[in-house]
Amino acid sequence: ETKVPGETVSSPVRMGTIILFLFLNFTNTIVFTVVETLIPPLTHDNYGWHSFSNGLLYAAMGVMAVISAVLVIFLERRVADVRLLLLGSQCVVACALFEIIEFN
Repeated sequence: ETKVPGETVSSPVRMGTIILFLFLNFTNTIVFTVVETLIPPLTHDNYGWHSFSNGLLYAAMGVMAVISAVLVIFLERRVADVRLLLLGSQCVVACALFEIIEFN
């Protein structure tokens, strides 16, 4: 497909992709807002944590996000996209199963 200068997005597939990314961005924002709102009262009630402890929790979450991003950048150069997606899906399922087994 040749790109024409000044071409507008008219393909339904392209519009669908744009709408999907906008929806995912909106959902991501809402989820993180809910997490930031709910974690402090829950950790205070369940563990007796205060501002400093919650700050350490958020810092640990940030470090884990950076490590995950660097790991994905490193792996995407060496592993095919489909295998990387399958590996990520398997990690998510394994973590969910661990949580279910560990806390039931």
